[in-house]
Amino acid sequence: MVATARADSCPTDPKGVQAWRDQLLAALEIPYESTFGFGASRRIVDCEKKSPGLFKRPEVQACMARTRDFLGEASKSPLLAPPAPAKSADDPDVRSGQVPDDLLDPAFLKLMTHRTTLAQAKEKLKQINAGKPDGEKYLFAEFSSQFVISPDEIGSPDRLVVFVPGTAQVPEDRFVLFSNNPASNDAHPARMISVASVQKTGANGKKLPAEVVRFKTYMRNYAPAGAKGEESISVRVPEKPLPYEMKCYSCHKTGLRLIFPAKGSLPDSDLPHLRKMNGAMEKYKIGSYGGVYRPEKWGPPMGIDAQSSPASRENFKACVAREFDGIRTRPAPSIGRVVSAARCTECHDGKDLGALNFPTGGISSDGDDVTAFVAHLKIMPADAGELSDVERGALARCLVNNYYGGLGEYAGEPKGQLASWLTQYGCESRSVTPAKGGGADRGGTVTPGKN
Repeated sequence: MVATARADSCPTDPKGVQAWRDQLLAALEIPYESTFGFGASRRIVDCEKKSPGLFKRPEVQACMARTRDFLGEASKSPLLAPPAPAKSADDPDVRSGQVPDDLLDPAFLKLMTHRTTLAQAKEKLKQINAGKPDGEKYLFAEFSSQFVISPDEIGSPDRLVVFVPGTAQVPEDRFVLFSNNPASNDAHPARMISVASVQKTGANGKKLPAEVVRFKTYMRNYAPAGAKGEESISVRVPEKPLPYEMKCYSCHKTGLRLIFPAKGSLPDSDLPHLRKMNGAMEKYKIGSYGGVYRPEKWGPPMGIDAQSSPASRENFKACVAREFDGIRTRPAPSIGRVVSAARCTECHDGKDLGALNFPTGGISSDGDDVTAFVAHLKIMPADAGELSDVERGALARCLVNNYYGGLGEYAGEPKGQLASWLTQYGCESRSVTPAKGGGADRGGTVTPGKN
């Protein structure tokens, strides 16, 4: 791994900026999205303060633009990310994602704390539904997540999700997920409540051309039993955004993701409700994330297609060939089939479906989502059912290697799509030409001071 430049050894000329930038990027803890970025952001800010004239030069601004945006957005660094404007109580970002009042009753919250009492919680939900018209009844299902644990003290994969359909008064669908402890140990009750909301109409009441999805995380607070012997439970939004909450976009690049419960965790009685919830999610066409995320700043899309650079395509083929070395299965695995199946951007184009850019495939506490969907669940690519297990494993690993090559954990791999995109522009030319060896896929144009 290349050592990073220290803040007290800032570059002194454009050529030095380019080498310094590349050192910072090579040493990032990619793809560990929960920990990287802050140190590099601090070094950038310190050097900009030390040499403001150098970093204001158009060619330097152009070559640093993607790195600044990437670090500021992908790590949500307070140093580089644009400041969030103050919002009124009427702003959709403030009003959205509220937990309905009838789900905040302390007695109900108590039942949602442990898995052993979820049956009683669902009986309570049936009672709530009895007083609602058909179009406003809640759907609910308990399950264990295959990929995500709760960001509270217990780190539980167990959930009960409640689907709250939108109404004229609250024009957004809400998926309210309550974490719960699989044990009955009151010393460690589950705390997290996550809400994914989908806004369907604008302020004028007219249907939006594409929905807006927002995420909000709440924590349940437990006060000791008072004089009456009753425990108090309250729900609040954390004063500071949870690091976990800031990463919601990491997994939700196409809006909401269908629920695939861990095997054996979904009661048969809840299956009809889950199917209806997944059916609702399949109909959404997500247009934005309420301005919280700027997906285009998170890097180019993962995959190999007609717009990929020759170097990227050859690196991917070489990776697949290495994966097949020594494999003696029949029929023999095909490099061509794997390359053909790597056309992620045909669907994940950033329009109808979100682009699979950073940190897709990142190794985090939730595991590698590319491997999960391609090799384990085998539901992606959607039209590649003929791939063997060996080919699926190679596809997943080489998509990730080819994307993150040259950075962090993948520093020993050939320069990948993300590194090529971040370093596409050199720092010496006033014409803002690509750096030698950049070869970025979908490079686009960088305008000094505007990107």
